[in-house]
Amino acid sequence: MLDLALEEHLDELDPLRHLREDAVSDDDGTNTIVPVQPPSIRNRTIELSFHPAPDSDPLTIKLAVDASPGCGGIAWPAGEVLASYIARKGSLKGKTVLELGSGTGLVGLVAGKLGAQVCITDQAPLLGIMKRNVSLNRLETCVSVAELNWSAPLVYPRLPCTSERLSCCLGENRYRTICQNLI
Repeated sequence: MLDLALEEHLDELDPLRHLREDAVSDDDGTNTIVPVQPPSIRNRTIELSFHPAPDSDPLTIKLAVDASPGCGGIAWPAGEVLASYIARKGSLKGKTVLELGSGTGLVGLVAGKLGAQVCITDQAPLLGIMKRNVSLNRLETCVSVAELNWSAPLVYPRLPCTSERLSCCLGENRYRTICQNLI
């Protein structure tokens, strides 16, 4: 028997639930529109390891992940690939790095562990998770966190690390002009 109150409550929680591949649908899948969704990630801590050189110990990052402030609160595969690439390059001592759209701060944290002075940036809802990740990895002396509001007109950011010329600026293509003028 169908419990209408329960169905309405479930629809409020997930309005697309009837359209997903994992929902009960007809045999030919014609009612399936939305692919299977992974479970929400909330208040978890993961540990990622990167290998800087063949004969060295892995570089380990503890990462708080939480999708509740938005999609930037999780570790994306592209960030893991970039972090792995940076780790393989080796030491960043003496370098100053600005990461734009950092999300969890993964790439900047790896750069900090490799010796760079780093400023990780993103929108206000993600500042807390970035600060937590800096603390989890004991990188307060080399990684700073700052807000960069993407919905505001782009201006050259006044960030803790921009008093010097940057060695590296990581971010989306829309920040190319900022990066070129800061490096």
